[in-house]
Amino acid sequence: MVFRRIPVFIVTTFALTFVVSAIQFLLVRDGPAGKVIGELFSALLTLLIIPYEIAIYRLVLLGEMPSHYLEQVGTERFRRFLLWSLLLWATNAIPNILVNVLPVPGGGLLTFGTIATVVSVIIIIRLLLLLPAIAIDARGASATNALADSKGHFWFIFGSALIPVLPLVLLAIAFIMFMAFSRVDDIPKLLDGWNPLRDGVIAAIGTGGLTVATAAIARVFESIGQNLK
Repeated sequence: MVFRRIPVFIVTTFALTFVVSAIQFLLVRDGPAGKVIGELFSALLTLLIIPYEIAIYRLVLLGEMPSHYLEQVGTERFRRFLLWSLLLWATNAIPNILVNVLPVPGGGLLTFGTIATVVSVIIIIRLLLLLPAIAIDARGASATNALADSKGHFWFIFGSALIPVLPLVLLAIAFIMFMAFSRVDDIPKLLDGWNPLRDGVIAAIGTGGLTVATAAIARVFESIGQNLK
């Protein structure tokens, strides 16, 4: 339904993803500083795609057709959605940044990184239903209610968000391997080795994955988000 009804939003999100990934490739270099900058680019993309996520939630849950990509910018729901999206981003990004900048031996970093990843996934899954609640201006849209509704449903939420996008994840992995081991990756590159074919396909797969996952989360919210509503 989403793919058919808001094609302009899908193309816009793809274009934003493609441009951000291209700029990131051109500016970010290896090393701790590069890792930090890479995470900041991730935050930028998180900000840019918020109108698309809100549009999907309102389309799936309310049947509301959006008029243009920036219509939500400046609204209270956009501000709240932005705040919580960045908080959830930081839950995962800050540990990743610390792993790359802390002067800790390799074994210690691996342990810290593993623990931080597990904790961040748990926090994100437990609070994930808050996003559709905010998008549709639900009266119960609070972190407390999100934690209450997600209690005992961790694996249901996790699986509902992951399983639909798993084929796209496998497709992305297969494409990256194909590019690495075939001559396709030897096509003329632009601007310091940037490969537009690679980034274009990955951006398309990423946009598709975001669309499917967001619609799936909306359905999970319908199913178990009783307090949030």
